[in-house]
Amino acid sequence: MVAMSNDRTQLTRRAFVAGAAGMAGALVLPSSPTWSMPGERSPAPAAYPFTLGVASGDPLTTAIVLWTRLAPEPTELDGGMARGVYDVDWELATDPEMRTVVRRGRAAARRRDAYSVHIDVRGLHPGRTFWYRFRSGPHLSPIGRTRTAPRLRDRRAELSLALVSCQRYASGYYTAYDDLAAAEPDLVAHVGDYIYESAGTGVRDESLPTAVDLPTYRARYGLYKSDPSLQAAHAIAPWTFTWDDHEVENNYAGDTPQLSSPTPLGRPWERRRAAAYKAYWEHMPFRRPAPTSADFRIHRRVRWGRVADIFVLDTRQYRDDQPCGPADIGPRCDDSLADDTRMLGGRQVGWLNRGLASSDARWAVLAQQVVFSQLAFVPGDPGVYNLDQWDGYVAARGRVQQAFTEHHPDNNVVLTGDIHAAGVSDLLADYDDPTSANLGAEFIGTSVSSGGSSALQSAIPTVLNNNPHIRWADTTRRGWVHHRVDRDSWKADFRFVTDATVPDSPVETGASWEIPAFGQLERTDQ
Repeated sequence: MVAMSNDRTQLTRRAFVAGAAGMAGALVLPSSPTWSMPGERSPAPAAYPFTLGVASGDPLTTAIVLWTRLAPEPTELDGGMARGVYDVDWELATDPEMRTVVRRGRAAARRRDAYSVHIDVRGLHPGRTFWYRFRSGPHLSPIGRTRTAPRLRDRRAELSLALVSCQRYASGYYTAYDDLAAAEPDLVAHVGDYIYESAGTGVRDESLPTAVDLPTYRARYGLYKSDPSLQAAHAIAPWTFTWDDHEVENNYAGDTPQLSSPTPLGRPWERRRAAAYKAYWEHMPFRRPAPTSADFRIHRRVRWGRVADIFVLDTRQYRDDQPCGPADIGPRCDDSLADDTRMLGGRQVGWLNRGLASSDARWAVLAQQVVFSQLAFVPGDPGVYNLDQWDGYVAARGRVQQAFTEHHPDNNVVLTGDIHAAGVSDLLADYDDPTSANLGAEFIGTSVSSGGSSALQSAIPTVLNNNPHIRWADTTRRGWVHHRVDRDSWKADFRFVTDATVPDSPVETGASWEIPAFGQLERTDQ
């Protein structure tokens, strides 16, 4: 429980990172003489409720979404909250000491939304850094740092962007997030597997039941978000985010659960997917209203001046079932090559085409889940490919390649997660023609903590030999990718944790790459 003090203690963003990482969120925070909201109309939480920290996300030029959840016991039913409606006050300031408050308000935390609140703060100045916090009853949250996007016509904007994915709690510690928070990026892009629906074994206890309904999905988020390193990363910058499969179930595809699923196809599966989507919304700083069914649009666009248009994709909800049988790895079949096999669905493809056609940014960016570049274990037709990736949906990938070619033929970047390995690849207009146009680069970020594949590690020399467009890969290390972007270049540093199973393990840059605008991908650390 957070101890309250009458001293005017200052809490800077670096103090938050250090304190959150070292004390699991148990920070000593000041009561604030600047807080002038009227008296509470609701009961106060009986115990300290901000155990999951604070977060912000989906920045616009003049708006940002702020998030928190009241949960004294985050893995328990209702987060340990007594039933009721609770006032949650919030403040947004231009300084980390919260002296110059520019916006404040009150929201209601309700049981139907797991006592989470989503505040869409409007009317802000573009390209500015802000700090924020919450209060419920006598309890004060940690202070978070956030920022708005630059003006849409800003050619001089720069972007410090973090790429993360795949953070199984049991597999390791979130040391990568401590390193990320220390870098203070402008924006964090999480491209999936924020939770894992089933328990894993490893270095941390994850002994919760498999998530199949709303209470069990909520418990998983409660466990994961209780991690102080993850909280520090959320509190240092706004996030944009999308799900992959494990936020619902391993390898699910749209309306189809995996073959070994405990959930039958049809109405039971729809109810489970709806519960998973609702829990995801409850725990992330979304601008959209809560989902009410098994359908929830999350693809959206984050514009960063004239520097980057980030198209956040959803490659799970609308895709057809994985083609060619139950195995992830295998030969292609007619279904994987068929024109009507879907990865994004027609509406999302149309939205992406219109966005690329209207974009005047230097860099067009796809923040998405699964490997886009061709990755042939055995090349040819039928060959051997990973059919859960874009390699299983060849015509669907071709439609995206065609959209790039027609609307934004240069300076394209794809940001990817999923496979627990790092890699860099040229984006080609046609992977079966090595002489086809080079459209940009794909950066595959390794996992934050989830273990790698020994089979992929063994196969990598063959994969690199068979796929000359894949320039580099590392299958053994965990971490994140720090991208630094302006109109002249895109630079990427792969930050690797020495050993994610050891707390406070050192972090170092394992490889650095750069794409000059209208130029070719180059490795810069050798």
